[in-house]
Amino acid sequence: MKNKFIIAFLLLAFLFSFMQVFGASVMPQLFQGNDSNPNDYTPPSGCIHYEIPNSGTPGTYTVKFNSSGQVDPSGNCSFTVTVGKQSGQSYTKVLSWSSNFPIYAVIVKGGNAFNLYQYPNTTREDTDLVSPNNASGKPADVSHVSIVICSGSCSSSNSSSTSSVCPPTPCDNSGIFLVFLIISFFLIGLIGGLLYCCCYKKHHNRCE
Repeated sequence: MKNKFIIAFLLLAFLFSFMQVFGASVMPQLFQGNDSNPNDYTPPSGCIHYEIPNSGTPGTYTVKFNSSGQVDPSGNCSFTVTVGKQSGQSYTKVLSWSSNFPIYAVIVKGGNAFNLYQYPNTTREDTDLVSPNNASGKPADVSHVSIVICSGSCSSSNSSSTSSVCPPTPCDNSGIFLVFLIISFFLIGLIGGLLYCCCYKKHHNRCE
């Protein structure tokens, strides 16, 4: 019986660690170099790239855009990001971001590379975005945060509109969540089966 519970505990630990990997709602795309260098990253046609000033320093930053996609303190479209350290972690990361209009991608630069998190048009917030791992095997501290927005995503008449131009690159990461759900249900079913089997054997005086 003890062995059954040990196996169940290990499976639960695996499931928890698996969930930790998917801290953000989408998987990042890894790029080498600096996203602010046109030679390392070019936004899709019809989209603009904007590096948020001083965003490598822990804190909360808000940037506003007008209907033309230009930075405008009085713009109706707002994006807010919070950078800092989570308890028990030695590196900085994007603790959270939120917006009132569609964001094509959020980029987290750190070390000699950057992670690009690309979102469906309906996404308005996310948490736990990190930069690529450095030589230590852990994410590098955040150097800066950038966002990519596309034409039509910011409307002065309705900043919460979900209509925007989605470039011909994958915008839907639902497949990742489907795999996660399948694995989760499999593990839960396996644990339930082990516990049921153990209880059945105990009832028939055959529990180990």
